[in-house]
Amino acid sequence: MQQPLSDDYVGATQAAAILGISRVTLHRWVKQGVVRAFTLGPRRVLIKRTDLDGLVRPASDGPAASDTVEAEPLSESQVQQARSALERARVLRVRLAARGPAAS
Repeated sequence: MQQPLSDDYVGATQAAAILGISRVTLHRWVKQGVVRAFTLGPRRVLIKRTDLDGLVRPASDGPAASDTVEAEPLSESQVQQARSALERARVLRVRLAARGPAAS
């Protein structure tokens, strides 16, 4: 026998409370595809409890595999370009600070 719909799904308010986020954040996550949601009628949003369980993971396990990015080490040329850009930014910051606050 299949369980009733209410045991498998929760509404947006309850889902947000379970995750410890606002309803606005939950709806943004639904729009971004982070959370899969279902509609019942024109306004009712339902989310599977099992989908919520998949979002919660221990912080001590580190980032999920999909959250990590493997990067190649920078070449010496790239390091020099980065240092040069940082130096130009530092000089610009000093020049702007010497001008004082912008006139309104």
